Amino acid sequence: MDPRERLDSLRVAIQVSLDGRQSEIWTALPAKVTAFDPARMVVQAVPTIVMQYNDPLTGTTAPIAIRPINDIPVVFPGGGGYTLTFPVQQGDECLLVFSSRCIDGWWSTGAAAPQGDLRMHDLSDGFAFVGVRSLPNALSGISTSGVQLRSNDGTSHVELSGGRINLVAPSGVYINGIHFDTHEHTGVQSGSSNTGGPV
Repeated sequence: MDPRERLDSLRVAIQVSLDGRQSEIWTALPAKVTAFDPARMVVQAVPTIVMQYNDPLTGTTAPIAIRPINDIPVVFPGGGGYTLTFPVQQGDECLLVFSSRCIDGWWSTGAAAPQGDLRMHDLSDGFAFVGVRSLPNALSGISTSGVQLRSNDGTSHVELSGGRINLVAPSGVYINGIHFDTHEHTGVQSGSSNTGGPV
């Protein structure tokens, strides 16, 4: 029981009721990926916030972990016929954002559809934004002057900065499987710009 329920105050009673209802509304939670299905573009994830349960019989508080959530659509940035994808891995941190209404009809058809259920702000209706980071997992060496597509350790990246494209790839650059730095051409003729294909 909430100790405030013992107070003889209408204002406090209303506040207790509102707090109780608000505790059932899910908006967003940090989580960790436990499985990824690339064919369906969904993850299973475990929220990393441990809930606190107030026992009404004893008045004590106990921690309760939220069970894994299945079939969460992954949000990959995209539009106009292009999408940025990445290989989501077990243990990746993510942010789960929960729809205010049931998404089942839209998710299964890709079109406007009636609600299959009248639930609201439910754990069943989440989206996973992979890439949110806790302090211990913060990336180092973030560029403050350009846009980068980079490895987590920063050893490889493609950067757009100051009108230039910078490419850093210690293991080499490959185009259609051909190593850019060490490939050779056939049919090279002195004084001619015409060559054969790369080998």
